[in-house]
Amino acid sequence: MMKEFYHQFKGEFKKIIWPNREELIKQTTVVIVTSLVVAAVVFVMDLIYSSGFDFIMKIFG
Repeated sequence: MMKEFYHQFKGEFKKIIWPNREELIKQTTVVIVTSLVVAAVVFVMDLIYSSGFDFIMKIFG
């Protein structure tokens, strides 16, 4: 059972195509930039919503 699993695992592991250094750097850069953009958008939306909520609380509070 374990021997068969090991051979299947080894066979599947050989099918993996590892990225070269240039591809890895490009993909890592895309992930970091995308994360920063999403974080900035969430931050701005949070500022807008919290300011709007504070404004509403001043009016009705």
